[in-house]
Amino acid sequence: MPNTTVRAAAEGMPDVSRRRLLLGLAAASTAAAALTVAPPAHSATQAENPDLIRLGDALPLIEAEYVKAHIRERAVLAEWSPRWPLAPACLIDEGDEVDRKLSGWAFEATNCYGEVRSQKIASVLSLGFGIELARHVLKGKAIDKRKIRGLDRRGWEGSLAQSLKLRKTAAALETNRARIKKASGLASAKAETKAAFDRFAETVKETMGHECATMDGMVIKALALDAWSRHADRYDVFLTQGASTWGQQLAASVLRLAGEA
Repeated sequence: MPNTTVRAAAEGMPDVSRRRLLLGLAAASTAAAALTVAPPAHSATQAENPDLIRLGDALPLIEAEYVKAHIRERAVLAEWSPRWPLAPACLIDEGDEVDRKLSGWAFEATNCYGEVRSQKIASVLSLGFGIELARHVLKGKAIDKRKIRGLDRRGWEGSLAQSLKLRKTAAALETNRARIKKASGLASAKAETKAAFDRFAETVKETMGHECATMDGMVIKALALDAWSRHADRYDVFLTQGASTWGQQLAASVLRLAGEA
C-alpha cells in the first residue's frame, strides 16, 4: 500500500502490450457498435459471466472503503507525527537500531561520503548487551593482567558508566514513543487500512481471474485494473499472485473479443 499513488498498470503492461490493448479496444468497440446497429438475423445476445458482473458492482464500494481507511491513517499520522520524540544526539550512531518515525519509515542521515542512509541509534536492548559484557569483564581477573578489546579496567569502567547513562536516555525515548503511538491509535488505523486493502486486492484478483464473454465484461476488468493502478505499488504487485501479468491478460481479452466480433 503506497503513501502516494503509483501507476502499477504500467509495470504489469509493457509498451507493446499497451499499444495492443488500445488497438484491440478500438477494434472491439467498433465491431461491437456495428453489430449493435445491424445484428444478423440468426445472432443471439451472449450473456456476460454473472460472477464478473457481481464483482464489477462490488468493486467501487470496496475501493471506497479502502480509500476511507487510508485517509484516516494519513490523518492520524498528520496529527501525531509532529509530537513524535526525536532521538537525542547522544544516541545517534551509538547503536545498530534503525531510528524510525511514527509512520515506521526510517529517519535518514547523510554520512561523510555524501550517502543518504537510515539513521541508526542505540536502543535499550543493544545497550543492555554492552552493559552485561562490561560487567562480565570487570568481574574477571584477566582485565588486571592485560587489556581486553583495547581497554584496561579504567576504560571498561568508563564504558560501563557511559552505557548505563545512555540506557536511561534510550529508555525515556522508547517510553515516550510508545506512549505517543498508543495515544494516536495508529495501530488500529493501520490494521483497518490493511484489512480494507486486502479485500480490495482480493476483489481485483478475482475479477482479473475471470474470463469475459462480452465487451461489458472486458470493461469491468479494465476498470478493476485501473482501480488497482491507483492504489497498488511495486511491493503490492510483487506480493499479489498474477498481478504482474494482468495488463497482458486484459490486452489478450480485448484482442480475442475483437477477433470474435
